[in-house]
Amino acid sequence: MSQIRLFGFKNITIKRHSESSVRVFADGQLLEYDINREMDMAACRAEFNQAVDRLAGLLERRIYLQLFLTERNTLRPGVWEDYLYIKLIVQMASKYSLLEVYTDSGAVYDFFAGKGAETFINDHLAFFFKKNLLRCKQFLSSSIFIGKLLRDFFISRSMRGRRRRVLSDTMIVTTWISDVNFASDGFNDSYFPGLKEYLTGRGEKVSVCPFFYNVKNIFSVHRYMLQDGGFLMVEDYLRITDYRQVLQDFIRKTWLKLDSFVIGEVDMTSNWSWYRLQERPVYSSLFSAFMRELKRSGAENIQFCVNHENLIPEKMLLLAREEFFPEAKVIANFHTSMPLNLINLDYAGEADFLVSPLPDLVLFNSPAYLQHFESRWPEMNCRPGYAMKQAYLANIDVSSGSSDKIAVFLSGRRQESLMILDILNRNASILENYEVSFRFHPMDIFALQAYCKFVNWNVFDGNINDFMNQSVHVISAYSTCLLEAAIAGRNVGFVYDPTKPLLNPFDNLEIGNYSLIGSYKQFESFLFHPEDSFKKISCGEKFFLTKQNLDQFCALN
Repeated sequence: MSQIRLFGFKNITIKRHSESSVRVFADGQLLEYDINREMDMAACRAEFNQAVDRLAGLLERRIYLQLFLTERNTLRPGVWEDYLYIKLIVQMASKYSLLEVYTDSGAVYDFFAGKGAETFINDHLAFFFKKNLLRCKQFLSSSIFIGKLLRDFFISRSMRGRRRRVLSDTMIVTTWISDVNFASDGFNDSYFPGLKEYLTGRGEKVSVCPFFYNVKNIFSVHRYMLQDGGFLMVEDYLRITDYRQVLQDFIRKTWLKLDSFVIGEVDMTSNWSWYRLQERPVYSSLFSAFMRELKRSGAENIQFCVNHENLIPEKMLLLAREEFFPEAKVIANFHTSMPLNLINLDYAGEADFLVSPLPDLVLFNSPAYLQHFESRWPEMNCRPGYAMKQAYLANIDVSSGSSDKIAVFLSGRRQESLMILDILNRNASILENYEVSFRFHPMDIFALQAYCKFVNWNVFDGNINDFMNQSVHVISAYSTCLLEAAIAGRNVGFVYDPTKPLLNPFDNLEIGNYSLIGSYKQFESFLFHPEDSFKKISCGEKFFLTKQNLDQFCALN
């Protein structure tokens, strides 16, 4: 590495390409690679976490907690992938005499262009225009987002008035909602299904505090919440002047400059400007004003139930609680899977752990995750919880399901959904003998007819039980639904891009009942997997699902 640094990258030509992954030609031949096998991922994770950890000790706490870099940082493309690509290219440069590298990453391009790689003026201009286009996009999308926040405020105020209730002895359940959560039978919480009904049945006071995500029928959603009366809106406690905080936080993030940003031996300081262009204003900037006004209203004996995912909204709510309403309790529910590559879900390191505001209690859906956190972070108050999102598995009939149907869980990330569709389209001739049923992720619903090149497909909008029961074959990209399908004894296909870091929901749980699909050719072998190899796994071994677990979960105080 030191020799390459000394003499530069004279054996590399780097060019602009429209694909988000990196394509490498060695001596004129395209190199096929699986980055997860080419790289020592454990060592790379350690280096990356150390770099994030250093930032935790350098930056102002509020700004650090809002940076996308520190939020489950491998789910958000950017620094992590660029760092891996740079390491991969350096590794390949030591093996081959001539490399021709194509990339859409401005940071990767700038890194090698600034260290002696051969470049061309048209590529320089292409990345110059791309950077300025990203600046315009950042400005426009951020302006639209802030405009939507103000729209929601005025709609809420005009329809609801300022319903600034004085709460006491109340559990506030925070959850993300979109239009699909409001069906004919009422409100269906995707994250805490049945929790409100269970708690109110025990005579406890519960308010649901929804955070909108891609809500299009804004008026109908507000009308429903008015009729129900069990909803608490952040906007109920805000003034119009409180929205300045959203803009202030956004400006401070985008103007942030680092004197040094080094990951392992890769100095990415000069590339930091590309990552600032990924920053956006966040709704959770409003949580400080919300918590301040909730406290001023006279609220007493308040508990919050939140998701424990180390996402920006969770961290900002905890920070607001710490600053303005420390008497309020926060119980966090770990409901997700824990792939090794979700780096910051498990905190980046000691400095990141210390700077991150912590909930009073974390309830876990799985004994494996509970054991991991208890051993690594003994300072945290961790207990067994209840796997509400997996409870439906008790209704899955392992003997049901047609072998000529394929159930497809689409992703909340459009890029992953398109990757699944591309593999299906490339197998259109095989799919003539199958019926493909899609289930949208509530966070990303789009027009499928523009993408499907095969005929026998439909969109399923019923409950997840019925969807899982209809087919022997289940495919998706990174999703806890894959875990659940494997436990239910389905033939599970996990679609991933081998040129990108693998996020594997099966990590930590010792479940091998699935097939990796990294190309359209692997799809066929998955489909003809012998049915007698499908194994149903005891869900109770992997998740907390007993009545006692539920009672413990609901005895939150």
